Amino acid sequence: MIMIKEYIDKCNMNAKQKLAGKQYDILSNSTKDELFYLYYSKCLCNAYIKCIKREEDPTNTCDKLVDEYMKTYK
Repeated sequence: MIMIKEYIDKCNMNAKQKLAGKQYDILSNSTKDELFYLYYSKCLCNAYIKCIKREEDPTNTCDKLVDEYMKTYK
């Protein structure tokens, strides 16, 4: 079974690390928050795709990953 919290934590950390090296003035109208959610969402989307390819669990773990994300970041 895929650990949903692990994915969310990993993507959160991944997004923060990517933001750490960025210069925001170069990136026209993007704010730090917008970029964070862009990186975070992209990471979680990739996690979802990997989950679908690997998961054969009838409890739909992959869908739970998306549900958890939607609850947290609406």
